[in-house]
Amino acid sequence: MSSAVATSVPGAHPGLGSNVPLPHVRFRGSSLSSATAAARQVSRPRKICGGRPLHGSPCALADCATAKTRRSRGHAACSPTGHASRHRHASGRLRDHPHDRAQGRTARAARERAPRRRAPARCDGARARDLAGHAPGGARRSPASRDPVVSLVGHRRRARPDRRRPPRQGRRDPRPVRRGVPRHLGERGPDLAARGLRDRRLEHHHGRHHVPRARGRPGRSADGPDEVSPRRDDDGAVGDGGLPARSARHRARRARRGGRCYRLDRDPRSRARRRASAPRSARPRGRGPAAVPAPLASVPHMQSYSREAILRDGASITIRSLTSADRHHVVAVFHKMSPASVRHRFFTSKRELSPSDLAFLDRLADGSDVALGAMVRDAAGERALGIGRYIVLDDPRSAEVAFEVGDADQGRGIGTLLLEHLAAIARTRGVATFVAEVEADNAAMLEVFVASGFSVRRTVEDHAYHVEFPTKDTERFVTAAAAREREAAARSLRALLAPRAVAVIGASRNAAHSIGRAILDNLIRDGFRGAIHPIHPTASEISGRPCFPSVTAAATASGPIDLAVISVPAPAVEAVVADCAAAGVRGVVVISAGFAEVGDGTAEQRLREQVRSAGMRMVGPNCMGVMSTDPAVRLDATFSPIFPPAGNVSLVSQSGALGLAMLDYAKELHLGIADFVSIGNKADVSVNDLLAYWHEAPRTKVIALYLESFGNPRMFARLAPEVARDRPIVAVKSGRSAAGTRAASSHSAALASLDVGIDALFAQTGVIRTTTLEEMFDVAALLSSQPVPAGRRIGVVTNAGGPGILLADACEAHDLTLPALAPATAEALRAFLPREASIGNPVDMIASAPPEHYERAIQLVGNDPGIDAIVAIYVPPLVTQPEPVAAAIARAAGTLPGDKPIATVFLSSKGTPEVLSSGPRGAIPSYSFPENAALALGAAARYAAWRSRPRGTPLRLEPEREQAVRACIRAWREASPTTRWLTFSELAQLLAIAGVPVVEHRAARDPEAAVAAARELGFPVALKASVPRLVHKTDVGGVALRLGDPAAVVAAAVAMRARFANLEGYLVQRQVRPGVEAMVGMTKDASLGPLLVAGIGGVAVELYKDVSFRVTPVSDRDAADMIDGLRGRALFDGFRGAPPADRDALISVIQRISALIEIVPEMIELDLNPIIVHTPGEGCIAVDGRLRLALD
Repeated sequence: MSSAVATSVPGAHPGLGSNVPLPHVRFRGSSLSSATAAARQVSRPRKICGGRPLHGSPCALADCATAKTRRSRGHAACSPTGHASRHRHASGRLRDHPHDRAQGRTARAARERAPRRRAPARCDGARARDLAGHAPGGARRSPASRDPVVSLVGHRRRARPDRRRPPRQGRRDPRPVRRGVPRHLGERGPDLAARGLRDRRLEHHHGRHHVPRARGRPGRSADGPDEVSPRRDDDGAVGDGGLPARSARHRARRARRGGRCYRLDRDPRSRARRRASAPRSARPRGRGPAAVPAPLASVPHMQSYSREAILRDGASITIRSLTSADRHHVVAVFHKMSPASVRHRFFTSKRELSPSDLAFLDRLADGSDVALGAMVRDAAGERALGIGRYIVLDDPRSAEVAFEVGDADQGRGIGTLLLEHLAAIARTRGVATFVAEVEADNAAMLEVFVASGFSVRRTVEDHAYHVEFPTKDTERFVTAAAAREREAAARSLRALLAPRAVAVIGASRNAAHSIGRAILDNLIRDGFRGAIHPIHPTASEISGRPCFPSVTAAATASGPIDLAVISVPAPAVEAVVADCAAAGVRGVVVISAGFAEVGDGTAEQRLREQVRSAGMRMVGPNCMGVMSTDPAVRLDATFSPIFPPAGNVSLVSQSGALGLAMLDYAKELHLGIADFVSIGNKADVSVNDLLAYWHEAPRTKVIALYLESFGNPRMFARLAPEVARDRPIVAVKSGRSAAGTRAASSHSAALASLDVGIDALFAQTGVIRTTTLEEMFDVAALLSSQPVPAGRRIGVVTNAGGPGILLADACEAHDLTLPALAPATAEALRAFLPREASIGNPVDMIASAPPEHYERAIQLVGNDPGIDAIVAIYVPPLVTQPEPVAAAIARAAGTLPGDKPIATVFLSSKGTPEVLSSGPRGAIPSYSFPENAALALGAAARYAAWRSRPRGTPLRLEPEREQAVRACIRAWREASPTTRWLTFSELAQLLAIAGVPVVEHRAARDPEAAVAAARELGFPVALKASVPRLVHKTDVGGVALRLGDPAAVVAAAVAMRARFANLEGYLVQRQVRPGVEAMVGMTKDASLGPLLVAGIGGVAVELYKDVSFRVTPVSDRDAADMIDGLRGRALFDGFRGAPPADRDALISVIQRISALIEIVPEMIELDLNPIIVHTPGEGCIAVDGRLRLALD
């Protein structure tokens, strides 16, 4: 990042420095010196400042600008003690009054002592009740006010004044703005414009009389009286109300943006006093007093916030929250900024940070403002690369954002990462908008904002850009952030898989029993293209290579070292890593065992923190090493005796022993390998990092994974679909178990087996799952050498009927079809095949078929328009040899369309002839049995169908809904900080906020109250018993339906009271008309986190087990696939004359529950069963449900 990162942020906020110099005052007549111009202006007692002449006496005019402004907002008129201490400058911004400071402090003190009218406080529960449709007193609102859209975002639909900028008054420069430069600078071009802007400011800068900045406007001087000059029109007239015309326009524009301007005073207590005393017309309005919930201001500042990140160049950093103890880091970053960067950040020259510039650190503990640092640790300790912060404005839904990055670290993506983390924190705290001021010549900072993916709006105001954008993570932002993450992860692994120099630590002079020596010998034997440095404390040379006593010594003598392979005892690893960090090594591979696999993980965690804080990446510990067959690298940093042939399949193994077996099997199958990584304990580098690296690797076409666990499944769910659309991913996940169900207290949990989450994750992300390593290699062999089939129609050519039948059966098991051949194809086959041959599909040419028949038949069947893939089966009889047949198949494969794959089956103990891969198409996969070929083709067809489907879009609740949900959670936690089941009323409240339709209901304590509730709802009604820990109420008589009169309600209530000794009350619901019964819920997987479940509901849900699972968040496409994947999906299409169901309504509920899960991490189990789905256009409604929250 260039000097763009040093951007200025609005306002002389104490957190940004109350004496931060701002753009200098421009006086009319550039020939005057600043001192002369100031003296002339001060000599004129004009009321430009608002309410007082500059000599300091009280304002005596009733029509001064400040008086007009205060009357328009409902404030008292100007008086010696009641006059506002913040006045409008000519630029339209609020600023301190220019009278002497002592008098200003006296006025402020008197104003603070005055009684203030405060708005009544509303608790979180009251806000949530309003959003759910309840009146303050607990009564239900009218149906119109219960509309979730109207009640939540109605305040946005009120009438607004015209937002178009009023026409300019006075002289207007007709020249257009060029390249984003203001008109008066546009003719000079960007560079001259920047210099002209700087020269103009410096021309009027004299001594220490610079003007502090308030959102890019002239303001109060930090060291002396104000120097204010009104900007006049050509006729010398001043704008409305004693303010110049531009100031009047600015005031009107700010009024349209919310009725208030940004304050210089940032004291949280002053903000609270201003909010409490503000006129009602200036407050945010909506439907009802709590239509717009307060932001999450009660969320404490995240003192422990710490996230690891990777920069654009691949270096690792830690982004953590700053405290008052980090002053030296802020100062250090400032001193690493050039004068140009300082000007871009502070809009003036500055050599040192004043105490007020650092005061923001002392106010972070109140929880409203946030500051983050991008930190890295080296031999000298922790140091900061950049600082990012936001400061909440008077409107708590808006915040000013600022960044400082040293010049040497600009361009590495630090500012972008800080912006992403600040926006994520702001969203959770109710801050919906970020604003910033950027100088006109600071194009790089503007590019950071625009390229971030946020919806940025920018306007030119006083030779600076006013930038404003919502913090909501739009689809464009998510896409851009994911791309940045992939690019950074890929660059960080280049030192591991494409190093220029390698150091081997732990290589012994005795080659018999040393893993380190085996790694060193492999590097030398397999021809590593870079430098190899053995590290040994005493040896002078090993394997003919000179040794060094340390990595630092090797780097000093021979130049930079990219990769260090460590094979020493576990207790010595940390010291070796420290030596690598001091030498500037970018990546380490820790072969050593003895970490988390045998202990509590403390040592491994320390090692990981040591590596990441030093900006390195690490593979392992407890791994076999890394390998790359790239001819330009030829890296074999493993102790494997096998170096496989070069190819386009990249392998990952979490097990070292299985990694050896995988390399051996790949070599036996002649399957070429691009890269191989044994990740071991994956303390740092994980599967996600490797997916990002191979996504951009040109030599990788297929990715094969052997996994034992997931480190970050949510990142995998976000990253894998992007990779799988370009490169197929084939995975074997161990730990698969048939032990399906566990004891659970909800349908959702009971339906989730130990392995269903992995199936859901892989199906959702396009990953091809296989059950064995053999299957994985079968699929990888096909996808690495053949195109992905366009469909599921298979054509078979064979010389034996039995194998053809086996293949047909296997194809049907994998959802493949063998269609009849076109008449033209059948006629052409009959022309040369013997009478005994079968010309159907499979095409059985009989055992005596010569190579010429194979070649001609494959050409005809492969070019049939009704065939998507070809399988050629050969059983070696006595009359033919496999080599000529293999050559004929290879020649025929070259004549097939480029989008049709071909596979072969050679049923011979001698294996596949090598000549099979000598034809124009190159390598052709060959299998030992027909079933293997069918499995590979079935997996490829499913992958092709997934890749061709449209991308889905997850639903995210509106910010107002999210805040209301969090308000409910906070209220329930304060009332009962335990893990508990919510009542149905509480659940209904939460669902209503999320936009999920819930049946109208009433709670009743006794039969009489139940009758009253039934009359209020209207007959018929349903009556349900409220019994703690009762799951299946229908099974034990806890539900009575279609009660048509009071007597039926009383009888059912009395029967339930007699049946349940611990009955707490009743739930009376309006009877819902019949429809298709569905269920939606969630449960938590131990390794994957929340799993969303949807399926056929009702009392037999656990009997049928007709459900689908997905990992949240769920897109609209995923939700539709969940319904389409049900065995009973025909019920939603209209089964046996029944009307169809509203699928779109059910998809909407699935997505809203997914969004609710994302913002309620306290959710343990959810079960909405049944959800009655009505006919299309009539929606659906939840009539029962349970939710368990961990509130402790």
